[in-house]
Amino acid sequence: MKRKWIIFAIVLLTVALLAVGAFFLVRHIKDVREAAARQEQMNAYRAAKLASYVTENQQYEDYEVDVAFIGDSITDGYDVAAYYPQYRTANRGIGGDTTVGLEARLEVSLFDIQPRAVVMLIGANNMREMFDNYESILIKLRDNLPDSEIVILSLT
Repeated sequence: MKRKWIIFAIVLLTVALLAVGAFFLVRHIKDVREAAARQEQMNAYRAAKLASYVTENQQYEDYEVDVAFIGDSITDGYDVAAYYPQYRTANRGIGGDTTVGLEARLEVSLFDIQPRAVVMLIGANNMREMFDNYESILIKLRDNLPDSEIVILSLT
């Protein structure tokens, strides 16, 4: 009789462990799918923003933009034209962007319009790696915008 209870307890424990494992597996799969959907939305948003920059760039000659702002969502959500009406501005922020993403889009975001000044605020979305990319970004800005003033804002 005791042996039946031990077997029953082992089977019950095994079923419980399988149920808990299945629960966490289903939850993990849901989380992965949601993350993939968010990434897809971010990619679509980024592509739309870059396409709008290409269109906007056609209206500018070199150095017609006084100040270009580049960065992530903090910049993206900032109405630079309202705060700086005395300057011709271009807001080139993209929500969710990282220093790696910004570096990859410098040509369409900045180099095609050759602004007089660049204000950069980026790194909140990849704090650990941001300083690794800063040097590379700054070198590219200096090489491609030799006559532009570069201003870096820091979150720290």
